Amino acid sequence: MIGRYIDLIKYALILIILIPAGAHSFRLRQLESIPLEGGAKVYGQASGNIVIASKSGLKFFDCRWKPRFELAPDSAVRSVVAESGLYYGIEGQIPSLNGRAPVNIINIYNARQLPLWSAYDLASGEYYLSPDGNFLVVASGAEGLNDYELLIYHIDRQVIKVSIGSFVGLTISSDSKFILVDCGSRGVRLLNSDGKILGKYDYQKKYAFSEDGRLAGFYVNGRITIIEPGKNERRLDFQKTLLNDMVIRDDLGRLALAFSDEFIMADLKDGRVLWKYPPNIKLGKYVSADISPNGKFAAGGVDVSRGSDVDIAERHVQGFIHVYDIGGQTVEKFEVGYSGYGQGMPEVVFSPDNRTIVVQTKDSLHVIGIY
Repeated sequence: MIGRYIDLIKYALILIILIPAGAHSFRLRQLESIPLEGGAKVYGQASGNIVIASKSGLKFFDCRWKPRFELAPDSAVRSVVAESGLYYGIEGQIPSLNGRAPVNIINIYNARQLPLWSAYDLASGEYYLSPDGNFLVVASGAEGLNDYELLIYHIDRQVIKVSIGSFVGLTISSDSKFILVDCGSRGVRLLNSDGKILGKYDYQKKYAFSEDGRLAGFYVNGRITIIEPGKNERRLDFQKTLLNDMVIRDDLGRLALAFSDEFIMADLKDGRVLWKYPPNIKLGKYVSADISPNGKFAAGGVDVSRGSDVDIAERHVQGFIHVYDIGGQTVEKFEVGYSGYGQGMPEVVFSPDNRTIVVQTKDSLHVIGIY
């Protein structure tokens, strides 16, 4: 009997040696698939409050990915949704006090359809609503004339105007404190929500905020610059091109990078590569990345090109989701099909429950469970 116990102890020790600490065994299963209209945009994947904006209007989903309610405003009426999916705005008009043309406004609501506040005398342009719903940014100007300005409408103060010259796009940090503005060849501007310019940077191919908004990251020519607004910055050299996505996790000290030919998990402090994987699929390339909120899993989206000898309409119809434990020990993949190429798709975003991944393709929204 004693000899048997000794054998069992030896076997347990062997398992401890063979199974790396933190390794997980899991599998992937599709839980839901939601069709998307052409050109539809999806919001709220990271908060679990999914909103789909399309030509038909806005469709809101519950935490089980079932439709909660729909809004179908007149096709001439514009809407805007916060990236968090928790707030949205519907354009409208009110009579002018001086008898002139009606005044353009946008009414801001929360996800329960309760009105919160309104922005008045709106300029024409592209709308961006902050994740906390407390301010609206309008990028107004004429393309090619380099006369763009940002107008920031706050819930509790006067409109703020910021001249930026040219404009490509912008992103607002998850804590709604900072704004990164892509000015194309004129570089990137970092602003706070009051419109104060905190930094001007040369042209950047990719940029992102950390999960808490404390850090911003820029990528160009194989180098990533990590910035703490108003404080310090550091440069991480990866000597690699074709970065398609990056995720900055300040709380974990990790940096997930989706280069075309490699998915890299790196140390955020010094850029040291902790682990990496190639797509391992012929003509496949990584196009997206994410890390689960609890820091236990990472995911990469892989788009597969069938090659230039295939008609362009049939060239991008297959993709894969690669899921890793955070230590890079376990890899599982799930195949998704789609009808054509979409920039950055398949896009992967972890839900707040840490066990589901929302995957967007050109024509569908897939919900993948981790078991």
